[in-house]
Amino acid sequence: MTQSWRAVSLLLLCLFLAFVNCQEAVLNQQDPSHYDTTPHMSKGHGHGHAHDASAHDKAPYEQTPAVKDALAALRKIRPVTSRLARLSKPSGVVGNTIHYAKELFVLLFMNQPDQKHLLTTDTTAQPLTPALSRAVNLLQDAAEQQDADAIWLLAEMNFHGNFTHPRNYSRAFEYYQTLAYLNGNSSAQYMLGFMYATGIGNAVPQDQARALLYHTFAAEQGDIRSQMTLAYRHHSGIATPRNCEESVHWYRLVAKQAVEFYKSGPPGGHSLVKNAFRLVDEEGGIYGEGASVSSSGPNAKVGGPTSDAYADLDDVLEFLDFQSRKGDLKATFHLGRLYYDGSRGLARDFPSAKDHFMQVARLYWTPSGKVKTDVSSAVEKLAPKAAGYLGRMFLRGEGTEKSYTKAKIWFSRGIEHGDALSQYSMGVMYMEGLGVSKNPVKAADYFSPAADQDLAVAQTNLGILFMDQGDIHTARSYFELAARNSHIEAFYYLAELSNQGVGRDRSCGMASVYYKIAAEKAEVIHSSFIEANEAYERGDLETAIIAYMMAAEQGYEMAQANVGYLLDHTRPRFSLPSIFPFLRRRVDAASDAALALIYWTRSAKQSNTDSLVKMGDYYLDGVGTASSPDNAAICYQAAAEGMASAQAMWNLGWMHENGIGIEQDFHLAKRFYDQALGTNAEAYLPAKLSLAKLRLRSWWNGVSGGSVNSIRDEPSQKPSRTLSQWLNDFLEADAAYYADHFEADDWDDAHTHMPGGDDFYDDGDIDDGMLEMLVIVGLAATLAFLVYYRQQRQQEARRREEQQGVVPQQQQDQGFFPPPGNPEFANWVAGDLEVSENAPVRLTYNLGFALETSIQIWTLKIGQIRPDKEGLPLPATRVAGPTSSVMADYQTYDLGDFILQSGETIPSAKIAYKTFGDPSLPAIIYPTWYSGSISDNEWLISPSKTLSPATYHIIIPALFGNGQSSSPSNTSIDPFPAVTFYDNVKAQHQLVTKHLKIDHAFAVLGWSMGAGQTYQWATQYPEFMDKVVPFCGSAKTSLHNQVFLEGVKTALVAAKGGSSAGICKGQTAGTTEWTEEQKTVGLKALGRVYAGWGFSQAFYRQRLYETALGYKDLESFMLEFWETWALSKHPENMLTMLQTWQSGDVSAQPPYNGNFEAAMKGIKAKALVLPGKTDLYFPPEDSEYEVECMEKGVGRCVAFPSVWGHWAGGPGQSTEDVKWLDEKLREFFAEQ
Repeated sequence: MTQSWRAVSLLLLCLFLAFVNCQEAVLNQQDPSHYDTTPHMSKGHGHGHAHDASAHDKAPYEQTPAVKDALAALRKIRPVTSRLARLSKPSGVVGNTIHYAKELFVLLFMNQPDQKHLLTTDTTAQPLTPALSRAVNLLQDAAEQQDADAIWLLAEMNFHGNFTHPRNYSRAFEYYQTLAYLNGNSSAQYMLGFMYATGIGNAVPQDQARALLYHTFAAEQGDIRSQMTLAYRHHSGIATPRNCEESVHWYRLVAKQAVEFYKSGPPGGHSLVKNAFRLVDEEGGIYGEGASVSSSGPNAKVGGPTSDAYADLDDVLEFLDFQSRKGDLKATFHLGRLYYDGSRGLARDFPSAKDHFMQVARLYWTPSGKVKTDVSSAVEKLAPKAAGYLGRMFLRGEGTEKSYTKAKIWFSRGIEHGDALSQYSMGVMYMEGLGVSKNPVKAADYFSPAADQDLAVAQTNLGILFMDQGDIHTARSYFELAARNSHIEAFYYLAELSNQGVGRDRSCGMASVYYKIAAEKAEVIHSSFIEANEAYERGDLETAIIAYMMAAEQGYEMAQANVGYLLDHTRPRFSLPSIFPFLRRRVDAASDAALALIYWTRSAKQSNTDSLVKMGDYYLDGVGTASSPDNAAICYQAAAEGMASAQAMWNLGWMHENGIGIEQDFHLAKRFYDQALGTNAEAYLPAKLSLAKLRLRSWWNGVSGGSVNSIRDEPSQKPSRTLSQWLNDFLEADAAYYADHFEADDWDDAHTHMPGGDDFYDDGDIDDGMLEMLVIVGLAATLAFLVYYRQQRQQEARRREEQQGVVPQQQQDQGFFPPPGNPEFANWVAGDLEVSENAPVRLTYNLGFALETSIQIWTLKIGQIRPDKEGLPLPATRVAGPTSSVMADYQTYDLGDFILQSGETIPSAKIAYKTFGDPSLPAIIYPTWYSGSISDNEWLISPSKTLSPATYHIIIPALFGNGQSSSPSNTSIDPFPAVTFYDNVKAQHQLVTKHLKIDHAFAVLGWSMGAGQTYQWATQYPEFMDKVVPFCGSAKTSLHNQVFLEGVKTALVAAKGGSSAGICKGQTAGTTEWTEEQKTVGLKALGRVYAGWGFSQAFYRQRLYETALGYKDLESFMLEFWETWALSKHPENMLTMLQTWQSGDVSAQPPYNGNFEAAMKGIKAKALVLPGKTDLYFPPEDSEYEVECMEKGVGRCVAFPSVWGHWAGGPGQSTEDVKWLDEKLREFFAEQ
């Protein structure tokens, strides 16, 4: 009994000590006087100085005696800390007990702050220590005498809490303002801009206009932090209209300084350490492990709880050290890499790195340099890599004295075995003349093999050499390769080329994004991530938030997510401060929740789906803004469209189930719950429980005659079966299951049976099983009969409606966002997402805005959200031309020097493509059409359509000449060679088989020129696919079609004084260069010629351009639809694709050699040919003849019953035709 009481007493003592320790830690966190934090300054750039406004114009200044005395007193002050708080790791029994008692106490009671605000100003006067009080008095006296140094120090002490001074944001603002007015100090102006932007501590109300003004003043004086902030504001349109030119101007200044800093380091440049990371990702994401996008799907940790996926850095180091001591060479090398590169939580340790690399190298080379005999393959592989690192360390003087001679020796050893780092580093020595004669040619010889091994820095240096020689095309290619591996100089030079329009048309948007990436690479010169991370690690949340907020204002998405996370107001119902009121903080600050919403919004704009879902939560719960379920629904819908957030899908299902923010619809609720279940396995339990409850509610809604749309069966993709067929299929499947799972060998008497095995099953059990099977079959037959009877009744009702002339009207589905062609579509693509902090909240969300490069940078856009009752975006009033967007969320595949059917070559050819769905699913190839980009095909792809990424692996390859694959507009080839359908499909076949590793496709389909490519696939590779669906296209361009295209070509080239060289023979104009005036005149003429052919006579006669597309008259339709579409294109691209179309003929290839009928008979795949009934390009009679020429039973022809002409088959503007096409595809794909 006594022992028990002693144990209880000891436990209570430990809990008490933990309580005291936790409270002291909390007080330290809440009271800035306990830490001596250093204000953020951009090291080496003159910021954070009281006299920086004139630092370049005057001689060094002298501090006044008062300031010197104050600094001497301040430097003697040490922060007060608890000894227990300094215990970083437990030691001994007592230490471990206290440590884990503390952890348990925090977990149970203090895992979330209960305060409403984190950024505070405590208005209660706090006593200062004698030393601090004396220093403050000295500084205040000096400040009254207009001493700039004293004013600066007082401002920093009040803002950052330096030297244990309590924070007082209002007082800090006064000092910063005084200093800014006194001498125009740029650092003070930056701080004023920051305080106006955030409203921190309620020192001043948020005023984005004044924030922009002060940042402009500071930026003009060279403050790099304000330059970065100003660039982001113009880039995103915060408190100012979006201005690409201004954004490029400021980002270019920062990027230039970033590259200068990078190159100012040792040979090869500074190592740019990435300090930015998302705090919430350490906890598994905003919604926890598996529920957040950041920790699910491709981002999920793979492996069990005991795998290395969950190991921390100390465990990894300990394991590698253990393996290294056992003689594991790979572990030794990786230890060296870790010590050399460093990482978050591990400082770089050059001496240790050198020791480990030397251990590896000495296993292959003796101290005299001779190669040892009988070395293992592992040594032979790793020793050259170690040599490269050793040479680099001698070259740069890292962990050893600098020695170019030793560096060259080690590089030579690595080069003998093809080590890329050694090759590149030797190139650096010859480029800069380090220990060798300067020789750029020899440097290029070393850079080249390193670049071939995908070493980004070598690719960049090679690109610079080619650029210096005037070979812009090759230089750009190397920069793009290096940019894939995120090299800072590659991004900078790509930005310069894009900004100056060298090698291709100028693109302000691309330049802005490239400069932004380059600028953000050099975090150390302008961001505050180091200070923020250190403060967060020691538990000083207020300092961490401020530092992260500074980086967030500069446009760092990770910092924006961190600020939102730290200011988030989700907290436990019960916590220690809620139980004991005296533990609560005193608060006088701006609303943290409103500020959090701002940063969640900015983070969402930069592609963070979890932040977007979090925005929806804020609108739904009214946190930081007025409650708006409508806005919440829009956020969730936008997040769900990325097909990555099961949380967003589940939220939408719940909202549809309960009619909150959107229409109550049990069927749609089920669809979203199902999507959540299919997206993330972690959603299994909540989705299944929700579905069970939903089915019950739906059933009750049905039996009680409720008005809510109940759950109904989705249309089956399989053909209907008779009862006898169903029973036969059921029995065959059952037999197959038993044959697969219970093979005869498993029950052979020769095997040893488990106790209670065969003897356990008697005849009675077999009879019971047979009886059970018969009952199941009977119930299934009854169910099948009821389903069959219901289908017959529905078909009979539909036939009666058709006989009576009743045609159900289909409401055009505008969706959440404008479709391609809507006049708002271009604004949507280029739109931004912002919260105007002084005005009602407005958001826009762009899913898929990107660059037309291999660097895939995508952003998000939510329609328009207003905090009023209307909330949702208004439906479009009219539809614009086919599309003028250039989306770039695609990839490219290098084809090398691609030999065409004509014998000509496209040097370094590229084919652009995009994929949807899992690669393990049946493949469908869906080529683009005349003038169409990859995104223009996406109208037919949707989870609710036949072409669903959940069912098929869909590949969209782009035509040569469309501006994404190799084209006149993105290459320097002049003139661009003639390309045929044969060439395009040959390139697509290489992409699919060699790159995507697909050896057979389920189907190929396409519209217009996509149909021509579909026919080409079916004849060029007849065994490759099972089915083909060409719609509104032909296997051979008819003579009438060729004549039409001659008119289009002639109208275009006449603008520059040229003419047609003949059918399929291009143009006679002597140059492919176009002035802007020639482009405008020619493309407008092309658009107007096209206008008479794209739609049918009936379309114009019925004035569908007014009633269906919303144009006020015919001229508006010509101007705003056709001319707008044409002006968005490049004339040479249009001519290249036109010649491909004009020369289309599937028989112009072996083995058909011009025999069209033989080519059609060569088609093996089942074909569904869908011409447009009123198509003026490809009339139905042409398609009917094509089907007649096929082998019997191979193809069939069904015409679109539409007056939309060629446009019946795309690009998705006729809702009824889209539905008709989707139904035909569903039926055809379900056929055996």
